[in-house]
Amino acid sequence: MGGILFSALVAGALSLFLSPLWIKYQTRRRMGQKIRIDGPKTHMVKSGTPTMGGVVV
Repeated sequence: MGGILFSALVAGALSLFLSPLWIKYQTRRRMGQKIRIDGPKTHMVKSGTPTMGGVVV
């Protein structure tokens, strides 16, 4: 039980600290979300938003 708890805490801490680095990396590499031109105009604001946050978690 202690090993499972320790593993969960380490995984949570790593994802907490690595998430901002991953977002900065994606922003620099322009790996953001692509928005289709024929979509709603309100979605154009989302263009360039970093995606794949689940990779860190």
